[in-house]
Amino acid sequence: MVRGALRSLWTPVGAGVKSEEEVDALGLYLFADGPEGREHARGIDETIAAVPGLEGLTLIQDYLDTAERRVAERPGWAGVSPMPSPRRDNGHPPTPTHWRDSVDSRPDVMPATSGVERREEERAAHVMRDGGS
Repeated sequence: MVRGALRSLWTPVGAGVKSEEEVDALGLYLFADGPEGREHARGIDETIAAVPGLEGLTLIQDYLDTAERRVAERPGWAGVSPMPSPRRDNGHPPTPTHWRDSVDSRPDVMPATSGVERREEERAAHVMRDGGS
């Protein structure tokens, strides 16, 4: 019953107040701007799927897939325009500087609670330590 209700009634926060394009823009900004965002979306879905009876439910990823399909069908939808990814000499994208600044000496940064979060923290630590090479 809960699974069916989530499948048919769930919408992202703000979907009843904002336009579909605005909700898509936020979802794509948060979760679809690169592999890291998609990994976090998978982590949210894994947390939901850990509840008995909700195994395999992928609400966030399904929404992002639908939003990306709308972007492909409607050029400029949600303010999305393809941009080339900047690359360093070693072929990797540059390390975002906000990672380092947002974590150092901050008591409000919560420790990882899932396997996805732990993998992401390890990867981010490696990138900050070694510059991603």
